[in-house]
Amino acid sequence: MKDDESGPGEFTETSMNPGLKGRALETAFAGDEYQMMIVANKFQTGFDQPLLTAMYADKKLDGITAVQTLSRLNRKIPGKTNTYVLDFVNNAGAILEAFQQYYEDAVLYRPSDPNIIHDMLAKIRAAQIIDVAEIDPVAKEVQAQGSHNKLYSLMKTSRDRFYDRLRLAREYDDDDEKAKLADFRATINNFVRAYDFLSQIINYETVDVEKWAMFCKVYRGVIRDDEPRDQIDTSGIILERYKLTPGAQVSLKLQAGQSGQLSGVTAVGSGGVRPKKYGLLEDVLRRINDLFAGSDLDEVDRANAFLSISNYAIGSTRLQAEAMANSEADFANSPSIIEELEDIPYRADIGHQAALKYLVTTGKYRQLAEALLAQGLYEALRRTAQEE
Repeated sequence: MKDDESGPGEFTETSMNPGLKGRALETAFAGDEYQMMIVANKFQTGFDQPLLTAMYADKKLDGITAVQTLSRLNRKIPGKTNTYVLDFVNNAGAILEAFQQYYEDAVLYRPSDPNIIHDMLAKIRAAQIIDVAEIDPVAKEVQAQGSHNKLYSLMKTSRDRFYDRLRLAREYDDDDEKAKLADFRATINNFVRAYDFLSQIINYETVDVEKWAMFCKVYRGVIRDDEPRDQIDTSGIILERYKLTPGAQVSLKLQAGQSGQLSGVTAVGSGGVRPKKYGLLEDVLRRINDLFAGSDLDEVDRANAFLSISNYAIGSTRLQAEAMANSEADFANSPSIIEELEDIPYRADIGHQAALKYLVTTGKYRQLAEALLAQGLYEALRRTAQEE
């Protein structure tokens, strides 16, 4: 990362930690020299440091991400008798719910379908965007650990083919073609994720699938969503003062005898048209009132703010693509929903400023997502994606 206003040099892990002297950060942290590590995403999973005793959480954690992140503390070492988490943003109930699913045992109620790899690959080929002759050169370059520039130059033709079709679809307002291309992009991403997971336990007995997986892993980066997003200018913001307010000190008790249920990988990227389905009005209204419980908003303001947020969510091309590519159950557990909802208050109608400010302050994004799903968000997204 380079910021000319902050300094002439580039900011890297090495330059910001001059005392490392060539050592990896996790190696240096194992000694006595470093006792605190500030990270964004890098060490949320796969970091096994038994000396880790405390964690300060200042980002939203949900589902399996919460379990994987906080479980970095669950490493034993002689003399380590206690651990704690100081959490600035997360809801204790949501964290407990995430861990409860994996406490004692978790039952796989729906096994993974290994054939979805072939189904998605057939779907990618049928789109006639990637030429088979373009696969081998990229696969060879990946195996040779070639440069990114060389890899991208090898797939430039297939990249241009995708964007040429997308440009024409937008120019002629071809909604059907735009939906097909959005589905193609989602299928590429889901194919890579599914193959990375399933290939660890299933031998597909063909080099061809492995080569396509190598190609698509790079290709998904060059056809990433290019829709412009609203930018928030924070250059004029100056922190003048802050106040720390103690929250609740919570001991989360997991309940014995409750088996979690996990879903295997099935039908990714092959969703079909489903009939419209709407949540019961009474249930949706109850969820809206619970969402804004404690605020000064009346019922009309609550409903109007919720409707505005719902419209923004339904218009999200990212959520539309995920809804088209996943089952309803898998979509409901996607972290993308929370990520999109966290952005919406900064883009939504200023007329609902009080409601949006309340949501940002309380961080009830998981509760908001559940209310939107109960209202029929999944079906609305799929319907909108098919109509555009």
